[in-house]
This record gives sequence, structure tokens and C-alpha cells, in this order.
Amino acid sequence: MSDRPVRHPWSKNLPSGFAAPALWDSIVIGSGMGGMTCAAMLAALGQRVLVLEQHYVPGGFTHSFKRGKYHWDVGVHAVGEVTERSMPGRLLAGLTGRRLQWASLGPVYDAFVFPDGLRLGFPDNPQAFRALLHDTFPAERDAVDAYFARVRDVSAAMRSYYLARLAPPSAHVFTDMFTRTARRAFGETAKHALDRLTDDSRLKTVLAAQWAYHGATPSRASLAIQALVTKHFQWGGYYPVGGSSAIARELLQTVADAGGYTRISADVEQIVLENGAAVGVRLRDGEEIRARRVISAAGVASTVQRLLPREVADTRWAASVRAAAGAGPRLSVPGLQGRHPLGRRRCLQSLVL
Repeated sequence: MSDRPVRHPWSKNLPSGFAAPALWDSIVIGSGMGGMTCAAMLAALGQRVLVLEQHYVPGGFTHSFKRGKYHWDVGVHAVGEVTERSMPGRLLAGLTGRRLQWASLGPVYDAFVFPDGLRLGFPDNPQAFRALLHDTFPAERDAVDAYFARVRDVSAAMRSYYLARLAPPSAHVFTDMFTRTARRAFGETAKHALDRLTDDSRLKTVLAAQWAYHGATPSRASLAIQALVTKHFQWGGYYPVGGSSAIARELLQTVADAGGYTRISADVEQIVLENGAAVGVRLRDGEEIRARRVISAAGVASTVQRLLPREVADTRWAASVRAAAGAGPRLSVPGLQGRHPLGRRRCLQSLVL
């Protein structure tokens, strides 16, 4: 561990005086939101973590760039569930020592205007939003209530689904029972669910108006992802104080404070396997770095197609993963399913995020 605090948690090379271990506890490939959160959680558990990012700025879609005197964000617009009333907010607060602060976008955080002049401002609490829709669509009160009830049921069912993903395959009889509602929501489009509730096209447009946050139109998006986005913003929208780059700065500072570090412009060429287990990575310039475990947060397609050795990348298992990764927008859940050539030992000794 370094003899003095690391004041800037990333650079191209390890800082002067930094005592790097011969064997890191974990290597995380990629510094998007998933990779940073994973690294910070491992650091909070006492691990020394090395994060490797191929870009010259860490943070994925949370990073920003400067043009003249202005700073521009590349991805963050509005974020929900960041107060301590929600699990993501409590998690981020805990992982950053409450250094990461959030500013509310106001009591009305989003507004939608129709061509006929109807304007709806989305309020920052669910009771006010429901009342607004009741007043705007008085003949559709039952449909409004039914939609929010469906959102509540699907969102609650997703918790069971996430937990079921951690269960062994042998427990599928029980996990199938507890994930039935979530799996139905995966198989139903948001459009189909709304069409069953109402014929009012404007109400359906309002209820699905935030589809851009997940990126698939209601006719293509699952009800599950639409419900989760609706729940995500039920208590309003927020923006990180200091800009979106503050997210990376504070999460990666947690990594550095635990004796880890983040290297930028570090292009991982391949995950190194020995005896069926991941033991480290090889960078594009030939440098090899060893770790007890390797976590790829570079995306499942990139991991399977680019980072795995040829003897694994050419297997039927890898082909099935590539096929699933190319199937279009979906709700992604951490973890890989199916038999793979390394048997019961996970190829990367961890989840692919």
C-alpha cells in the first residue's frame, strides 16, 4: 500500500512511491458505472483493486470533457433513486463516504408538451404525479391507478428475480415459482401492457414518455424495464454536484483509499487463464498483471469476442453468449448462464457485468 494518500485516483501509470502488490486481490476491466461500483464495493471489503480503463478518461458515460471554459457531460442527464430513501442512493453514499452529493432538479423535474398545447410537468413525488394524471385524464382514473399498481408489482417482483439469479441451477423449481411475475413482465412489451389498460393515446404517451432513458420504444421495450424506469423517477430527478465526473472521482477515490488504483489508457488485450481459472490480464503492450480474480465490466460481447483466449472464444458456449448479446435492447442482469468449457469453475471467476 502507498505510504501516503493518493490524491488523484487515476493516471496512465501507477504514481511515484506507490507500492503495487505482486498479486492484486482483484482486477476490474472497464471503468463504466458497473466496473466502478464493483471496484468500490471490493475496496470497501478490504481488497486492493486495480481498475484498467482503455480510454484516457475513466467513468464511461459518467465522464465529461472540456471545450474552452465549458465542461460537457457525455451521458448523465437526470438520475433517480439517489437519496437515502432508496437502495442505490444508500449504496452510493456508503461507497463514497457521502462525498458524492446530489442536487435536486426541482419539484418538477421533467416536462412534456403536446402539439395541441397540453403541457405536463412531472412532479417529484408519486402522490402528486398520480393526482396530476387524475386531473388531466378524469375519465381514465382506473387506468392510471392500474398502471401504477402494475409498476409496483413488477418492481417488487424484480427483487426476487435478482436474488434468484444467485441460486444454483438445481434450485430452479423454487426460483421459477418466485420469478413468475418478473418473467411475465420480460415477455410483455410496454405497449401491450398499456393497450390493455386504456384506449387513450395521450395517456399512453405520457405513461411511456420516459422510454428514452432506457432506449427502446414502447413497442420494443419489455414492461419490466419500463416499470423500473417509472419507479426510478417516482421521487424526482437529481444531478451530481460538481458534474457527472464527480461520480467517477468519488468511487475511484474509494478504490485508491483502500490501496488500489485506476490506470487509464490501459488496453487489456486478453484475460490470462491457467488451469481453467483467470489469473490476470495481458495489456496491449505485452505487460502482464496478476490477480486472485478478474472481473470484466467491458460488456459481455466484448469480453467473449475480444478478451477470452481462443480456446474459450471458439466454443459453443461462447457462441451462445455472442448470439444473446446481439439480440438487441433488453434488460440485462449480471451473470452468465449455461454450461461453459471450464466446467463448474466460472471462466472469469466472477460475474461479467
